Amino acid sequence: MAASARSPNSPIVAAEQIGEASDDDLKAWDIDPLLDYWNKVRGDAFAPRWEDFHIIDLPADVRGGLVVVDHDPGRNDFRVRFWGVDLWDMFGVDLTGAWLSDIKHMGVMKQFLEHGIKILETKEVQKVLHHAETATGETKIYPVIRLPISDDGTTVTKIITVRNAKRLGWRR
Repeated sequence: MAASARSPNSPIVAAEQIGEASDDDLKAWDIDPLLDYWNKVRGDAFAPRWEDFHIIDLPADVRGGLVVVDHDPGRNDFRVRFWGVDLWDMFGVDLTGAWLSDIKHMGVMKQFLEHGIKILETKEVQKVLHHAETATGETKIYPVIRLPISDDGTTVTKIITVRNAKRLGWRR
């Protein structure tokens, strides 16, 4: 399935991962509710099951900047299950249903492909800082969380990524 896209008003430079985000960074950007909810739902497991994780229970600002991808080990690829509405505004593209190998994602998923796939092996939460230039040329540093989901309790079957897209000022 190809991603649908509208022409961006101006190019968006891909983000660069520059370090680790602190819990204070997550709180300052209002994305800590995702980590709190993920921890509550997972209990003692390394990750929650998708059937126990309900996106609608998250605050709207978190949902809007949320991406959920399904890992398909047979294809060694990821399919976008959920693409938050604020990400459509931010990047000018809706990747819902797309296989990452099939799309020209204009750098939108670059950091995920470089760093997020490590979650398949480590099964660990990633709290990182990104550095990016907005379409208006302003530089922003912002936190991103990547979280594993495990439907079988052993392997990572999905990965959730979130940023507070509304706070980034890229809305069109």
